[in-house]
Amino acid sequence: MGEPATRVGTMRDFLDLLERKRPGSKPLILERFDPESREILDSRLGFSWLSIAHGHFAVEGIFDLLGPDEGVRFFREGFRNIVDRPIFRSFISGILSLWGSDPGRIFRQLPRGWELGFRDFCRVQTEDPEPGRIRVVFEDIHPEVRQHPAYLSCWHGICQGMADLVEKDVQLDFEVAPDHSRAVATFRCRP
Repeated sequence: MGEPATRVGTMRDFLDLLERKRPGSKPLILERFDPESREILDSRLGFSWLSIAHGHFAVEGIFDLLGPDEGVRFFREGFRNIVDRPIFRSFISGILSLWGSDPGRIFRQLPRGWELGFRDFCRVQTEDPEPGRIRVVFEDIHPEVRQHPAYLSCWHGICQGMADLVEKDVQLDFEVAPDHSRAVATFRCRP
């Protein structure tokens, strides 16, 4: 595994959403950045990678500002905002029209897309322990990610956002190992 990184554009999108929800909060988060990290966030193209060494300031700052519960809700909403963009909207609506009656098929796609947003953070796989229940397992979480556990809370919010996409009765349990080496999102889908 290389150095964990997220997309510069995604980080900017989350910070812009935070500013819309809580005017004046984005500058508070940006003050946390060291000059090199701030330069990378401001100057690189949106599809470029922002290593955890530079990006953790934003994720931790959001949770410090909002608190754990509101922080998870924020990333839930942030995920929905990202997938509601025109570039993703038609893709997502196509998937939902094909698989909308089977939420499990949608959740099973998460490992394929995870590296698009969270490069080298962990290994992701799905398990189907019983009908109507899908587990998404985040394993081998990179040591640098373990030092910044706010990312795991961010993932909790993203998984909640995924559950919202299917527009079905989905219950989510999200558990994190005490040493932050593993997290499990269990989606229970009711027919």
